[in-house]
Amino acid sequence: MIRSVFLATGAWLLAACDSGDLPAGDPGLEPAVFTARLSEPVYEVHHVESVGGARIRVEILRDAAQPTQAVLLTYSPYNTLGEPRPAEDGLAAEFAPLGIARAVADVIGTRGSTGCWDYGGGLEQQSGVDVVNYLAALPWSNGRVGMIGGSYDGTTANMVASAAPEALRLIVAEAAISHWYGYAYRQGVRYLVNSEAPADEGFDTPLAFDVGFGDTVALDPQGDYFLDTVLARAAECGAIEHSSQAYNRSPDYNGFWMQRDYAANAADWRAAVLLSHGWRDYNVKADEALRLWQRLRLDDPATPALDGVPDMRLFLTQDRHSSADDYAEFVALRHDLIRAYLLDDAEARARLDADPLRVTSRGTGVERRDTAFPFTGTRTLDLFVNRFYVQDLDCVPICVPGPGTGEIGTLEPVNRYSGSEGMDRPGAWNTQAGWLDVPLTAEDHSRSDPLNDGSGIAGEDALPGGQGYVTLYFESAPLERAIEIAGSAVLDGWFQKMTATAEGTVTPLLIEVAADGSTRTLQRGFVNLDYAQGLDMARPQAGWLNARVEFLPSHVRVAAGSRLALLVQSSNALWALPGTAQGLMSIGFGPIDGLTAAGSRLQVPYIELESARR
Repeated sequence: MIRSVFLATGAWLLAACDSGDLPAGDPGLEPAVFTARLSEPVYEVHHVESVGGARIRVEILRDAAQPTQAVLLTYSPYNTLGEPRPAEDGLAAEFAPLGIARAVADVIGTRGSTGCWDYGGGLEQQSGVDVVNYLAALPWSNGRVGMIGGSYDGTTANMVASAAPEALRLIVAEAAISHWYGYAYRQGVRYLVNSEAPADEGFDTPLAFDVGFGDTVALDPQGDYFLDTVLARAAECGAIEHSSQAYNRSPDYNGFWMQRDYAANAADWRAAVLLSHGWRDYNVKADEALRLWQRLRLDDPATPALDGVPDMRLFLTQDRHSSADDYAEFVALRHDLIRAYLLDDAEARARLDADPLRVTSRGTGVERRDTAFPFTGTRTLDLFVNRFYVQDLDCVPICVPGPGTGEIGTLEPVNRYSGSEGMDRPGAWNTQAGWLDVPLTAEDHSRSDPLNDGSGIAGEDALPGGQGYVTLYFESAPLERAIEIAGSAVLDGWFQKMTATAEGTVTPLLIEVAADGSTRTLQRGFVNLDYAQGLDMARPQAGWLNARVEFLPSHVRVAAGSRLALLVQSSNALWALPGTAQGLMSIGFGPIDGLTAAGSRLQVPYIELESARR
C-alpha cells in the first residue's frame, strides 16, 4: 500500500518551529530538535499490554505543563519511516500547544511492537482498542482520544472505530480502507495495477507487509523490548493465509473477510467521523469511503439514547492516493472537529453545528457541497443496451441515434417504452451479440479502437469490422445538456458463458466521447461471473445469467454534445487479473425466453446542469 504522499503531511509546520531539545524517553533515543510552543515538552515511550501477550509500543509528545490533555493517536505500521521520533510531526506542532498530546503507536507485529501483524484482522483491531483505552486512562489524560491518519494509518482508525471504545471520540480517516475485501477485489475480480498512475496501486499488499514492514524493528537496541520484537519477527504470523486469501483466483467472501469489514456494523459506531478520499485513487478506491459513509448513522438528538455518531463529514477530491491537506477548507474542518470532540471547544462546535453541508467534493470541473450523498437532485438515467432504431423519442437528456452496424450498438432511454414498469420493448434485430474472451485485452487499446480493426472510435460512420471482435461497443446520441455523473453506474446485464469453466470475467467501461472524437474513461466495472449470484461462494455455470456490475464511482462533468459509451470486454489488462479464457461470450439485448423481456440496461447516476438547448 503506497503511503509516501502522506509522509510529508505537516512538514511545513515542523519547519516553522524553533529548534531545541526534548527530554529523552527510552535511553537509546537521540536528542530531539522539536519544541513547537510547549512549556515543558516531554517525549515518552510506553509499552501497552495487549491481546495474546503482545506489547504495543506507543510514543507520546506532550506538554507536561498542562495538567490535563486529550490525545491524538495514529496507529501505524509505517513508523519505521519516521525514526527516531515518529511522534514529532506536523500534527504535534499544530495540536500539542493546544493541550492535545500527540501519540504514535506501532501496529502489532511491526517496528517496536511484539506479536504478529494481522492484515487488518481481529488482533490488530483489539490491540488498537487496548492502546486507546490505555491512553485515556493515563494520569494526565482527559479521557478523550482521537485517531487520525491516511492510507493504512486511516484504516486502523476505521478498524478501532468499528469496535466503538467509549474513549474514542473522533476519527479522521483519509484514503482509508473500510473493508479489506473491497481493497483487493471488485465483485470477485482481483485488482492488479493500472495504466494511469502505475505507482498508485495496492497489489503489493499483503506481500509488502508479510516480508517488509512486518519484519521491522525499532532503532533503539537498548529499548526494554527490543529482543522481544526481534524474536517475534521470526514467527510465520499468518503470512500464508494472508496471501492465499488476498491473491485467490476464487475469492469467497468468507469469515476471513467478514472480520475485516469495518463498515458492516457502521450503525454501532459512536465516534465522530471525518472521511476524505480521492475519486481517482487507484490504490484504495473511493468506494471504500462512500460505502462506509452510506452505512453510518447520524445520532438523533431527539432520542435519549446515543444511536449513531455525533457528527459525520465527507471530503472528496479529484486527487489520487493522497492527503487532502492541500485544501484549506479540509484543514480548517479537521481542526474544528479535533478541538470540538477532544477539547469540547464551544467555538469550534458552534461552527460545526452551523454548517449542515456535510459532504464536499472539490476538484477541476466539479465543485459541490451538499447535505448528503448521493447529492441532492441525483437522478438515474436508464439506457437499454441495444441494436435497433426507434423514431420520435424526446431528448431527456439523450436523443437516440441511427441503427448500429456490426458489433456497434446503441444506448437508448428506457422510459420511452410502455408496459410493465416501463420495461417492455420491441424486439431488436438480434437478441444478443458475442465477443471473444482474450485475457490480454487492454483498456487503452479498446477505448481508442473498440473493434480492434483499425477503424478508430465507433460511431455512425465506423466500419462494421469483421470476425474476431474482442470488445462490444454501445453509444448514445449526443447529450442535449451538460450533466454531472456522481456515484456508481450499474450495468444490469445478461451474459452468456459457453462453458462452466471458472473465472469468466466482464470488465465494462463507461466512456465519454467528446464532440471532437476524443475519449476518456469515466468509470470502470469488474465482475467475476462465478460470483454473480453472491460473493459467499463461486457458482460456475454455463449459459445465461444475470449480473449487476457496479462500476467504481466517480464525480465528473460531461459536456453537452458528448456521447456516453459502454464498452464491454472480458479483461482489462493491468487494471485487474484476467479470468480463465472462456472463448465466445455474449450479452443479451432483447427478450430471452424464460429469462428476461428487457435484456441488458445501463443505469447512470447524474445531475442535470443546464436546461435543454433550443
